[in-house]
Formats: sequence, C-alpha cells, structure tokens
Amino acid sequence: MNDLSTLAPNLAAPHISSPFGVSLDWINERAAPTQAQIASFLDHAADMLTEPETVPAIWGPLFAGLRRMQQTTTDPEWWAGPRAHRIARLLWEDPGTAWAAAAPRGYHGDAHLIDFISLLSG
Repeated sequence: MNDLSTLAPNLAAPHISSPFGVSLDWINERAAPTQAQIASFLDHAADMLTEPETVPAIWGPLFAGLRRMQQTTTDPEWWAGPRAHRIARLLWEDPGTAWAAAAPRGYHGDAHLIDFISLLSG
C-alpha cells in the first residue's frame, strides 16, 4: 500500500518547524514541491536518521513531507524517487520496515510481522 493517509491522516499543521534547518513550509503549500525541495528534504532526513539523537525529531516531518508529495501528484509512481533515495536504505535497516516493504508472504501486515511487533512491545 502506498497511501500514507492511513498512517498519518492529519499531519499538516499551520506551520511545521524544521528540526534540521531546512524550510518545511512547502509541506503546507498547495503547490507541488520542487525537485530541489524534495531532494534537500530527503537528504537532510537521511542525515538525521544516521544520528541517534536526531532520529525522534524526524518522524513527524518525514511522514508529513511524504504525504505532501503524494497529495500533490497524479503520478501513481510518486514514491519511486523516495525509494531510490538513500533514505530508503536507511529505513529498511529496521527489520520490521524491511519485512513490511518486502511483503515476502504477499501481505504487508502478515502474522510474522505482527508477532515481531508484539514481541518488541512486549
């Protein structure tokens, strides 16, 4: 499923502050983000994911940014750019994310993944 609305339906806020020094104002604009804005955003988000102390601060802006990319395009392959970016490799280092993305049993939320999540929340 490539629809982030089920994960983050109301992430857009009047202003999303930037935890990493890159303007996120484009997230709340009606116009589609430029390729330069997307590239800068993904680069900075990936940088934040490599630093343990900044990982918690990126999730809200990351989901909001991806949601905005999805909302401002008619291209069903909108996610190809983020998937080709180094941020995807970083996200897929997490075993749960890798399993869900690969859907080895044909379903992104299969019993094995649910058991894995249950074990971690223990």
